[in-house]
Amino acid sequence: MMTARVVRITTCSVCLSLAVLLFVYGPAWSALAYGKWKFRESPNIWIVPRPMSLTFAARTGVAKMAYFGYEFDSPTAEVKEERKVESVVVLSFSSCAGMLIFKPSPGGGLIHAVKLEASKRGENIEDLFGREATGSDYALRSKELNLRPSDLRFFASRQEIVANFLFLTIKDGESQRFKNGLYSFETHWMRGFQEGNLSRDRGVLIDAYDREDRRLMLVVAAKPGPSCFAQSDLNQIISSLRPVP
Repeated sequence: MMTARVVRITTCSVCLSLAVLLFVYGPAWSALAYGKWKFRESPNIWIVPRPMSLTFAARTGVAKMAYFGYEFDSPTAEVKEERKVESVVVLSFSSCAGMLIFKPSPGGGLIHAVKLEASKRGENIEDLFGREATGSDYALRSKELNLRPSDLRFFASRQEIVANFLFLTIKDGESQRFKNGLYSFETHWMRGFQEGNLSRDRGVLIDAYDREDRRLMLVVAAKPGPSCFAQSDLNQIISSLRPVP
């Protein structure tokens, strides 16, 4: 009888513990299960940034360009300003390559917007995403791009499961842009990411952040192949990109 009673008590305890776990972790585990199912057919979401080697051939007589408080060296003297409006500049480097420069956003703008939205719901984004990821817009972007579906772990905390699911959902929606390559870079002035591969894509996106966390976005479009506008040409722009003193 004692054995049967101990078994009943143990069974009740186990059931109670499972009920508590399901109550506490249920929504998170639902997100985890859905994420594992959803992302299994998204091969691009497994791609994470690879550090770039910013090599380029030294050139003399390069043109210095300056827009929206930033300057950079043009890889060719044959650069032409096609259009300039309040929020974007269009440049052409040849008949088969061009670049858009978008007006930068203030430092911390994304973090501020996320905090504001979370506060309306009585939530703290540091509790959800962690202090490191919410330290800057760059850190938040880096966290997203460096995640893989394998980071959805069964025994992680609720906050980590939910945060990683949200990050991966955003990344999945953007992953088509970097199916042929995703890279990270860091110079003395800027750090950020390149989405796409100039040798395989008709365009790539440069997401650059200065030391004050201001975000500058460049889009380079070119016919694939080194004869038009090569990665080394883009490397020269990235390497020399800096805020104007």
